[in-house]
Amino acid sequence: MTPVKKNGQWHAWVYLGRVDGKVVNKHIIANSKTDVMLMASELKKSFDPRTYKNGEITVGEAVDRYIEKRRSTCSPKTIREYLSYRRTAFPDLMATKIRDLTDDFCQAEIDKFASGHAPKSVKSRWTLVVSSVKALNKNFNPDVELPPVKRKRLEMPSPEALQALFDDVSGKPIELPIYLACMCGLRRGEISALRKSDFDFEKKLVRINKDMVMDEHAQWIIKPPKTDAANRSVPVPDWLLQIVQKKPSSFTFMRPTSITDAFGKLAQKHGLSCSFHGLRHYYASVMESLGIPESYQMERLGHTTNSMLKRYQEYLREKEAEVNDALMDHLNALNPKKKAATTE
Repeated sequence: MTPVKKNGQWHAWVYLGRVDGKVVNKHIIANSKTDVMLMASELKKSFDPRTYKNGEITVGEAVDRYIEKRRSTCSPKTIREYLSYRRTAFPDLMATKIRDLTDDFCQAEIDKFASGHAPKSVKSRWTLVVSSVKALNKNFNPDVELPPVKRKRLEMPSPEALQALFDDVSGKPIELPIYLACMCGLRRGEISALRKSDFDFEKKLVRINKDMVMDEHAQWIIKPPKTDAANRSVPVPDWLLQIVQKKPSSFTFMRPTSITDAFGKLAQKHGLSCSFHGLRHYYASVMESLGIPESYQMERLGHTTNSMLKRYQEYLREKEAEVNDALMDHLNALNPKKKAATTE
């Protein structure tokens, strides 16, 4: 390598090695001969024939490889989501070779997709791209900005709204799913996968050891829980057990989408702003308000971390402020000095 000065800058061709019998040279430019020498040294140290060869692969091909590799470890639902991302997100990026990726190009693709999609959708799809490319090029670390994801405020029904809802659903197919979400904190897929044999009427528990999800072929399947923490036993109120006990041994629950549709109609009817998952939030908030230790809350909810519990704590603090304001308004109305001032 012999640096050459041209038009005020130093140029050099650096020999890096051979890949599949072909010579690999890299052209570099710097403001000084010293900088050129340093750049050349760093290039030679960091050159990886395998990474260089992988640079000929498109982003889409990298994503395909990543998905196939993850089939044995990811849930069918996750694989279905990955395949959907592959088909619909960043089409121009997917067709681009890894070696041709630049920060500006990646940012432009992110911005283009973000114009018609929620920040959370952008983040999940971009995360798949980065993970897929990093599997082939560990140095891939584009300097880009994703639209900020705004955390939604927790929504859950009040006890009064729940009572009205309970009165309405008595005897309907959606009755038990609503009760199990509110009184046991079960997820939608966990409820759909339940069988009567999962209830222990003597110990007053329900065992959660499976989940119902939709696979990549749009078929509902029952699989083990996604995490070890989700495999758990949860106490069930006596009155709820009595309802389950009256069901035939062959009783099966509604599918997840049917639960969502049925609850959506009820929520609209009763003016509820929460989703079906909000019923699970209600159960968590009750445990938090009763001072049940975090470890027990996490175990009953099937959480692996306490991040969601902290959100429930924030929600209750917000409610506490509302209660305090109402209390102070009432007490201030009783101010004897205020009455005395009005009579003077």
